[in-house]
Amino acid sequence: MTQGTRDAITWTLGTFITLCTIVALGVKFVLLPWLRDHLVGPLSETHRQVSENGHRHRAQPTIPDRLEDLATKVDTATEAHEAQSRDMAAFRLVLDEHLRWSDRWVGVVDRELELLKRQLHVENGEENG
Repeated sequence: MTQGTRDAITWTLGTFITLCTIVALGVKFVLLPWLRDHLVGPLSETHRQVSENGHRHRAQPTIPDRLEDLATKVDTATEAHEAQSRDMAAFRLVLDEHLRWSDRWVGVVDRELELLKRQLHVENGEENG
């Protein structure tokens, strides 16, 4: 083996070891803390909630279970409200039609009453002043 080959192998091994060391330090000081914050933290919080609630079977729901039940109830109430709003809009249309019909007939009855009053005044010989 020549001196040039030994130097190339030494430089290659040195570079490889240096890069592996940099990657290992990056994993240790960057990746592991990030994973601890984003994976271990939420898991320990869920475990704490389960421990606080004494959740051993489905008869005793955890806080996330209760939140899911609440979300389902809110969705049901929203659907009921939307149905009630549609019913109220239909009722409003029917009521508006009825009011228009009523106004028309009140006008007809008022005109007929006014006509009858005039006829009665004419028959009695009274003049409008």
